Formats: sequence, C-alpha cells, structure tokens
Amino acid sequence: HRVLKPGGSLVMAVWDSLSVEHMSDEIMAAVMKGNPLPPRAVDYLSLARPHAVEKLIEGSNMSVIKIDHEEFPFQLSGLDHQTDDFAFNVATIPIHQNLLDLEKSGENPNAFRDAHDAFKKIVDEGILVHKDSKGHLFTGPNRFKLAIARRQFEDADGVLEK
Repeated sequence: HRVLKPGGSLVMAVWDSLSVEHMSDEIMAAVMKGNPLPPRAVDYLSLARPHAVEKLIEGSNMSVIKIDHEEFPFQLSGLDHQTDDFAFNVATIPIHQNLLDLEKSGENPNAFRDAHDAFKKIVDEGILVHKDSKGHLFTGPNRFKLAIARRQFEDADGVLEK
C-alpha cells in the first residue's frame, strides 16, 4: 500500500497448487521412515487458502480488480541448461533445508541418498511425474492465482468514497 501511488496497480501471483510440494512430501515421508514429518522449510502455498490473497489486498485499502487462475507443467529434464540432478533439486526445494538438518544432526546421515532413492521411485511410478515421448520429465499441473488490485484514491482525511 505505501509503495503505490493512489490509483496505482498491484499485480501479484501466488501458488494455489504446486506438484513439487506433493513430491517433496512423498520424498520426506520415505526419508523419515515412519517418523513424523518436520514442517517444510519453505511453504509455497502459504497464500493458497481460499480468499487469503483477496483479504490481504482488501486489508491494505486496495480493491481487487481481477483474480485469474492458470495451470502449467514444469519441465524437469531435457533442456540444454539443466544438470543431471536438476529434477531432483527442483523436487526437493521445499525440503532441502530439512535434509541438510537431518544429515547435520546425525538423525539421518544418509538423508540425501534416501531422498534420491525416493525420488527415483516417484519417477518410476509415473504418478507425480510423467515422461513425454522423448523421455523428458514433467510434473504438474501447477496452479497459480494471478491477482490485480488497485490502491484507492485518498484525500487528507483518508480514502475517498466513490
């Protein structure tokens, strides 16, 4: 609100559903071997609750102009710039710090090896990850919400009523 001029527009995108989170949950469950899962180090879905974005916008004296939802897959392999571990690295972004902590603490000194094994199993199952005709890995759909908002015009006494 403070960085926008009165009448200024805000465009923001937040995740509604992210296939990487489902994969990281499966991987972490395998790494933890039946023990309770630690909270994710990164929560990409913190604004995915219904109307969370709209409430945040309206609570900042802005008006929601438009909300839209879009979906797309992530390509995890087959691009020139990707390393061999790219797909695994993407799948473990939400739990990377957890894996480091498990190894550092000694609770599971093989956390990354176990995570690699679990990821390979996910790829082999073909449910959360699929291969195209060329053998390239994809995951998704990933869904995001696009919000467009506008800061209200104000006078010396506050917000101007329309």
